[in-house]
Formats: sequence, C-alpha cells, structure tokens
Amino acid sequence: MTFDFDFDFCMQLGTIEDSIEFINSRPKPLAIYGFTNNEKLQQKMIRETSSGSITFNDAIVQYAADTLPFGGVGGSGFGRYHGKYSFECFSHEKAVMVRGYLIDFGFRYPPWNDKKLQLLKSGLRYDYIKLVLIKLGLKSKA
Repeated sequence: MTFDFDFDFCMQLGTIEDSIEFINSRPKPLAIYGFTNNEKLQQKMIRETSSGSITFNDAIVQYAADTLPFGGVGGSGFGRYHGKYSFECFSHEKAVMVRGYLIDFGFRYPPWNDKKLQLLKSGLRYDYIKLVLIKLGLKSKA
C-alpha cells in the first residue's frame, strides 16, 4: 500500500536553539509541530519564532480543532479583511496547542497498514464502538 503526502519535510535537530535558528533562517512556515513536554522549551519556541500556528505533541488534532485559527504569516498565507477583519488580518493570532503524551494512539503514526487505516477511519467518523471492535480483532473493516 502506498501513501502520497505533500509535506515539505520533517527533521530532528540537536537542540531547541538549532531548531529556532533553522526555522528563522527560512520563510515563515504555515505551521510548526514541536514534540516536547518541557514548558520552558515550548514557551521559547512560541516567543522566538513566527509561524501561522504552533502545535506541540501532535500533528493532526490541530486541523480538527475548529476553535483554533489557522492561517499563515507573510508568504505562507493571508488573513481576512473588510471591517473588523481588516484589523484581524494585520494582527496575527498565533495558535498554540500543547498536548501531553499520557494517552496516545499509535495507529495515528506511520507506517500505516490496513488495520491502522481502519482504526483511523472509525475514529474520524466518531464511531468509537467500531473502533474498539477493530482494536479487539472482532471486526475487520471500518
């Protein structure tokens, strides 16, 4: 099974300072996804970078959270305009999401196979009963 994703890239750098320097040396990204539970490092990343949004410890949930603004800065996107939206367009709200590692579902991460895809489909449809049945091996299709 082949999956085609259009991500620019993912990379791991040695220190948070290396990450901040790398991000700031390029055009402003639409989103930054950081994985750390260290609140000081999270705050440093928020303060010292400019992006459309930052999500910590997740790379999918932010898309589904309709209460978080999603838009770019500079070349990565534009906001809204007319009336009050003109002000909002030129006053960027940076979305920040912090998620812990306590409960996580491994099927959200690659490499994906048929069973993981079935679990994802059930989860995205909010069909939690089917999700549990697939996980227990009592159902084979989402």
